[in-house]
Amino acid sequence: MSTVILSSQKHFRMRAYEEEDLQAIANFLNTCETIDQYGQFCTVSELQAEFTEPGFEPTQNVRLWLGDTGQIIAFARLWIPQQTEISLEAEGYLGFRVHPQFRDQGLEAEVLGWAETRVTEMAQGRALPARLRATCRDYEQSRLQLFGQFDLHHERSFLRMTRNLTGPLPEARLPKGLL
Repeated sequence: MSTVILSSQKHFRMRAYEEEDLQAIANFLNTCETIDQYGQFCTVSELQAEFTEPGFEPTQNVRLWLGDTGQIIAFARLWIPQQTEISLEAEGYLGFRVHPQFRDQGLEAEVLGWAETRVTEMAQGRALPARLRATCRDYEQSRLQLFGQFDLHHERSFLRMTRNLTGPLPEARLPKGLL
């Protein structure tokens, strides 16, 4: 299925993932990564492993947005956990990237709109309330603003801690009285 989206700037076409897209998706994500620097370069084999995980439906939960010349300009994937006996809501975890040259032109809102629709459809099938989850870095102001427009709000934060291992590790020191 393909949908033409009219933006104030350009025409975009959204379509479902097809297996032959893997190399183009990897190239696209790595192009975005050179700008975004999330530390998330990927390979075709990594994408293939992710897309073939049990319970993941790439034809339903992966979408591509193509530009006028057919190049990928946005990519989105939804991870929707399997329903369990204790599920209180139907959740969808959205991950997406937009090509740096096409950011802030309406594509991000199209991606979120698709994700909302997909999670809502899935939730109705499960007779559960829907919840869309998305992530961003604290310095991504435009994405934070967009999320606010879609009524997504801050739920929790994560810290990533690192240590340079070029030198020796310091000797472990236990507090006095512990031993």
